Amino acid sequence: MNDDVPKFLYLGSILRNFGYSFLGIFGNIFLFNVFKAFGYSETWAFAFVLFRQAGIYLLKLITIFPVSKLVKTVGSKTLLITGSSLSAISISLYALSQYNLWWLVPNIIITAIQVNVYWIPYHTVFSSKNKSGSMGKQMGLLSIIGSVIGIISPTFSALIIQNLGGYNVLFGMAFFMFIMSSIALNFGELELDIADFKVRDFIKEYKKEKRLFPDYIVIGLESIIQDVVWGIFIYIFIKDILKLGILSSLISLSLAFFSYFIGKLSDEKKVGGIDKFSAVFNGIIWIGKLFVQNGLHIFFLDSLFSLFRTAHSVPIDVIVYADAKHENPMWPVIIREIALDIGRTLMSFFAAFLIIRNYEYWVLFLIASVGYLILGFLLRDNEKEVVKTNPI
Repeated sequence: MNDDVPKFLYLGSILRNFGYSFLGIFGNIFLFNVFKAFGYSETWAFAFVLFRQAGIYLLKLITIFPVSKLVKTVGSKTLLITGSSLSAISISLYALSQYNLWWLVPNIIITAIQVNVYWIPYHTVFSSKNKSGSMGKQMGLLSIIGSVIGIISPTFSALIIQNLGGYNVLFGMAFFMFIMSSIALNFGELELDIADFKVRDFIKEYKKEKRLFPDYIVIGLESIIQDVVWGIFIYIFIKDILKLGILSSLISLSLAFFSYFIGKLSDEKKVGGIDKFSAVFNGIIWIGKLFVQNGLHIFFLDSLFSLFRTAHSVPIDVIVYADAKHENPMWPVIIREIALDIGRTLMSFFAAFLIIRNYEYWVLFLIASVGYLILGFLLRDNEKEVVKTNPI
């Protein structure tokens, strides 16, 4: 790990990721089944899951500037601790929705706030403190840790859902991890010397980062299709929680060490070639998903997709972090988050509309494919170099 980035920040992040990984793909499946248990049809249950996503990301957009101002006035460490604590409250409200759907209203509000409260200071600190000149490898290492967690958690969670107490046990474990993350973030000092955050500077700062805006909008659009629509689709297709958990674990295993390789390459090469090539392949893989017929197809296509998704996102994240080291570190992070949330919000509403109108899933898969192919072939030639660095 990088000595410039406080160790407690890594530890807090890992514990928090563990908390969310216990639900992982099963989080949206849980809510999908909750709506069905309350008497809604499969179509409307699916749509309501997407409407919840839309509400979260729309509120994220609304609150991103007020929260960003707090990084300077309140401090990054306080916000990080608050973010993890709010995650514990959010997951509790989510669990209560199985008894009364109205608990989803405060859940949506608190989820949107906690995501901003945690991730804006996290990315700002990570980009500001990472001085070693190996940003890509550091991000690759974090992705590996996430992948290792992803190898263990899906199968473990599936076993708990089916045989060892159900979803409430998972919610309890996630709650515990969020509290432990909050405690871990207390152990250490974190000082950032950043300029005052002024909302009126948005247009000027946007012009500096606009070359990456289309990438992040497409990543946001696609994340809803992959993480929500595709996740529920394969659950309906496989109809077995344990098989789905094992399949998710195997896909994470295939990804684990590829992330570090891509991060290292991002430190040493022109980023444009990596992310453009990967965007094209992601588009092709989404076309392949139109023809899925069994679990083996899902494993093969999702394994490839996970590899190329990482190969597309890590290099452009490296550019954002590199920019943040030379400017007010908050602005590249904020513009990244705004683009992602625009894509996520629009796609959540649009996907819900298509599902309510009884369009087939393949329409959404085709949209994801077209988005990536446009990025790969038409929108830009992103040959901005990340500063060449020395290996660790």
